[in-house]
Amino acid sequence: MRFFESDVELQLSKSEHLTKSQQNEEFVKTIDVSQMIGIEWAITVKFYAALHYVQAYFGSRSGRTPATHDRRATAIQRDPLISGAYDDYRELEDISREARYDFSNLRQDHLKFADDCLVAVKSVVGLHL
Repeated sequence: MRFFESDVELQLSKSEHLTKSQQNEEFVKTIDVSQMIGIEWAITVKFYAALHYVQAYFGSRSGRTPATHDRRATAIQRDPLISGAYDDYRELEDISREARYDFSNLRQDHLKFADDCLVAVKSVVGLHL
């Protein structure tokens, strides 16, 4: 059973995805990362900033964006213009999943790693926005 059935998928515009990405990047600066819970949330927010950046790219190319994490990762990997962002995107997705769902022992160096991944994704994808 699906809770939200619709004949029309919600599709944000390129501009709306970029705004969401920028809002996430601004929001992450307000998170207290002195404790593990803050680090976990900061990593998660950084992943969603990257996700919206990638969605802005796909939305600008075809007007449609991948609807699931798996489809998005596959689309990144298969797109010759942004496939260079795939490894960093997947690393960021994986560490954010760990932060959200696993008992983690994430530290400041993991947060720095997540930031580096976000910068790398933006540097590759940004060339084509």
